[in-house]
Amino acid sequence: MADDGRRLAEISAALDGEGPMPTDLDPSETEFLDAARRVRAAFRIQETATPPDVTDAVRREVAGQRPRPWRRPTLAVAAAVFVVAAAVGALAVRPGGPASPGVAFAQVGQRLIEAQTTVASLDAMVDVVERGVHPDVPERRLRGSLRYRAPERLWLHLEQADPAPEGWPRNDLDLVMDEGTTWQRGLDDCPVGAQPGCLTLSERVITDLPPFASEWIAPLDLVVPVGAFLPITDTNATEVGERVVIDTTAARIDRLVEGLRTAGAIRAVHPTDAVRLELDRASLTLRRLTAVAAGNAARANWAATNGYRDRPGSEILAVTVTAASLPEADFPPPPGVAPARAGFLPSALAPVGRPPRGYALHRVGELQDGGPLTRVYSYSDGRAWIRIDVTDEWDQPRLFGTLGPLVRAVPVGAGTGYTDPDGTKLALHSPDLDVVLTGSVGLDVLVAAASGIVTGVPIDPRWEQAQHVTTIPSGALVPEGDHLAVLSGEELVIAVGGPGRTGFQLVQRPAHLLPPPPKADVIQTEARGRPARYAPRLGTLTWLEDGWMRELRADALDLAALRSIASSLVEP
Repeated sequence: MADDGRRLAEISAALDGEGPMPTDLDPSETEFLDAARRVRAAFRIQETATPPDVTDAVRREVAGQRPRPWRRPTLAVAAAVFVVAAAVGALAVRPGGPASPGVAFAQVGQRLIEAQTTVASLDAMVDVVERGVHPDVPERRLRGSLRYRAPERLWLHLEQADPAPEGWPRNDLDLVMDEGTTWQRGLDDCPVGAQPGCLTLSERVITDLPPFASEWIAPLDLVVPVGAFLPITDTNATEVGERVVIDTTAARIDRLVEGLRTAGAIRAVHPTDAVRLELDRASLTLRRLTAVAAGNAARANWAATNGYRDRPGSEILAVTVTAASLPEADFPPPPGVAPARAGFLPSALAPVGRPPRGYALHRVGELQDGGPLTRVYSYSDGRAWIRIDVTDEWDQPRLFGTLGPLVRAVPVGAGTGYTDPDGTKLALHSPDLDVVLTGSVGLDVLVAAASGIVTGVPIDPRWEQAQHVTTIPSGALVPEGDHLAVLSGEELVIAVGGPGRTGFQLVQRPAHLLPPPPKADVIQTEARGRPARYAPRLGTLTWLEDGWMRELRADALDLAALRSIASSLVEP
């Protein structure tokens, strides 16, 4: 293998996505690169402050020897810089790189999606501080532990750390996910105005869950907040010491908050509340989350409806996750609770699809939950996962897999697939089979994994999902970037996806008068220099422009965000 520093730097940068891979690799360099990628897939960061020294492992791989278990580095050598970069992918940070200390960077989404494959386990202490829980409970503190074992085993235990006020039950909670079985113990959430009388203890057990069931993936974001970065978009972030800091809104980290609230009566946050997300620089696992009450009209309306009296600018929720060594423990389901069954039966099925290198077949079987009999295949690599559902019993005039009415066609192998506005689902339709792929990965990975399962054909033009258009009517405007458009009569609906709940719709139709205002409260404002009305409860901004009625719809964005989107609309 050539021992040239410049060549190593070029290959290292290419592995980190920071430059093109050299095209003139000699055989020894190609062999070394392949070995580095294999070792990268084999090693996992398990909450260690120092990444493993895998220099010898790669060299032994090249020599055809089996690598021994990793050890902590005791000697810093130039070659180790390259090999660690290959072993942990985008997690390795080199001085002057796009993620160097104190420098803002935008590629954190791609880095996080890649980094999740390196997270095999997490043991941590968790501290939760809720403020403004109720007029009688200005603050409540919970403390406990979080344990995670890739890909879908998680144990969250929290106990109320301060005394419960008189008449209030303790807000202790347990959430356990154990590959096919999940159970919870905690207070059922209920309206703030009816608390504490409506707070009752609940215990639930669900068995026969399929892998990565959609209703049970949110808690995994407590480990690595993948949901906040799919679809993958540029995200401004800054490295501060050993952490990556991202300032955003609760709309983006919706699934993370949902994961925390799954098992107990943790206070709610509004989608427009300001959130600071702090991730570990090496593993990009969650370290701290703080939410601050926003001061917009939509938020004020929501707070009044839900009984919160938060002062704008006040911190309402803080979650701290601190890596710790925890003793092994069992978490059996509560006795005497009859389980609900979700209809999944493990079976020996041959693998399908083409998962990326490093992904292993996880759980497979058949799902009979009241819909068509479905064969389910799952693959995992650390925290990352891909699920493929296949059925030959689908007979509905729409795509299999709850993609919604707005879809766009994408090439998949020699055929056609369809994805939703967020690019988080991929469906294939054929005369014999219907397939849908989901996962904690980008659309490009789903497309690659789908190749070879079935050759997808265009859907029936009579289906609602086939009514999308590529030619925008004259006079209509479009958002910048990717979007989906559907024309129903004279009404044009354009959807834009986004991480969490940050997507929106733009609805337009020819008009010279606005329809009567909705029954919800309406605020007079302006958009694109024209009079407009804003309904905070509905999340709509409506105005007339050039013979068209235009309306932006987004229940998780505030007025300022909607006006900004309106200003950015362009002619197609």
